[in-house]
Amino acid sequence: MHYDEYEISMGREINFCRSVIKRLKSDLAKKEQRFAMTTQRFLAASGEELLPVEKKDRERWQNDYRQLNEWQSRLQAYEEALAMVKRQ
Repeated sequence: MHYDEYEISMGREINFCRSVIKRLKSDLAKKEQRFAMTTQRFLAASGEELLPVEKKDRERWQNDYRQLNEWQSRLQAYEEALAMVKRQ
């Protein structure tokens, strides 16, 4: 496969990662606004029963945060791979 094809494929993956990250950040921002606390505060207190967040919402919030980290790692890997291809 020619390097241009690699660049095109990785570019598509990078764009997809960015769109998923944007959606996850938006979802987290909505949760922060809804529950009047930052994600960091939520995570620090997520074991406390006093949180005004139902179990299903807690699980979704934690899952969104976990997914955001995974997608950001994936994006970084694609960007590093693309940079290596471009250097060759």
